[in-house]
Amino acid sequence: MTTRAVHPSSEAERIYAIGLDRLECGDLVGASRRIWEAAASAMEAYSNERGWEPDLRRYYEDIAESRRQEMAVNIDEDPLYDGFVSAIMLAENAVDRGELCSERMVGAYARAVATLIEGFRLDP
Repeated sequence: MTTRAVHPSSEAERIYAIGLDRLECGDLVGASRRIWEAAASAMEAYSNERGWEPDLRRYYEDIAESRRQEMAVNIDEDPLYDGFVSAIMLAENAVDRGELCSERMVGAYARAVATLIEGFRLDP
């Protein structure tokens, strides 16, 4: 049996779509978890493609900082910053079993994460 490799950007988008479906069904924990996973997937794939070796203690923060340096922007000018912070908030919401964020907040964070995923997109 032959399997085709899934492009990392497509995988992040697939996971993100599952998260949006969960949000539409009112599953805030599932939505938060999946949308966070989509952001993490996009960031990890981008980091691997670049050959970056992020500090394991601050793994995602280090990837975000490396991307910011690559884009040559300050943190206050970083178009991906809101998406990164939103992804972190969704991860926290998943850990807290949906107690941290309302449905409206999860939706807003999800939209910001879409920008993050786009910013970490790999060319097919």
